Amino acid sequence: MQTTRNQAEEKTCVSLPTIRTIGRSIFDPIWAEHEHFDSCSELIFVLRGQVTVKTAAYSITAQEGDVIYTPANMPHRDVFSSGSIFEVYLIQFRWDGEESLLKKTTPLQMSKVARNHHLQMAEDFACLFRDFTANREFSKTLVQLRLLEIIYRMMQKENAPKKNTSVIRRHQIMQQAREIILNNFNRQISLDDIAEKLDISPYYLSRIFSEENGFTLCHYLTQVRLEKAVEWLNDPRRTISEIAYKTGFKDSHYFSRVFKTWFGCTPKEYRLREKS
Repeated sequence: MQTTRNQAEEKTCVSLPTIRTIGRSIFDPIWAEHEHFDSCSELIFVLRGQVTVKTAAYSITAQEGDVIYTPANMPHRDVFSSGSIFEVYLIQFRWDGEESLLKKTTPLQMSKVARNHHLQMAEDFACLFRDFTANREFSKTLVQLRLLEIIYRMMQKENAPKKNTSVIRRHQIMQQAREIILNNFNRQISLDDIAEKLDISPYYLSRIFSEENGFTLCHYLTQVRLEKAVEWLNDPRRTISEIAYKTGFKDSHYFSRVFKTWFGCTPKEYRLREKS
């Protein structure tokens, strides 16, 4: 009886993905010219630009806020304009559950579901990236669990919400605010500045940003700055003062305090840890 129960538990055990790489990437246009494939599965969350992933079986067009799942060993092309910036969160991984997944859904259906939950997806990917760069105890397992949660969320049945004019307008404001932050995070930009560019009140912008995302606009601005800072800290030619300045912090001391609050170590400690 005990053996039967153990066998049943083993069958219901969910395997975690094994992550090869996670990063914030700007795609090289060469990928738009040639069909290619990878032994790893690939998940991308589009931060800027637009792309169409073409395979023999389907074609998926994605823009800012969309997600694309590309199975392992799937020949495909990433088609985007060479004259524009195409930036994504990119995750490459291996997962034993993929074969079972693709019996229940398709990458095209998964992208459609993700689009209906785009705000939640944005938060999920931001948290995953933050946990990955934090490099704390249990970070590896936490990142694997977050990735599995994203995949399972994309497996949900399509249930597109009906959108009225006010909801559409809120989403437009959200997208425009994010674009302003992504294009101006290296400057001394404030909530008032962004609201003025959108021709709405700072109070209204702050309220709908928090309601739609579950975190504040200032939190998102800090997140974008720190993600870029982490990327630049891996370049030994850049000084910490230079990174602080180029990511919009008023000085290196304030930058170090904020960085330690988020990641549990100073920029200098992070750089030394990455070298070792």
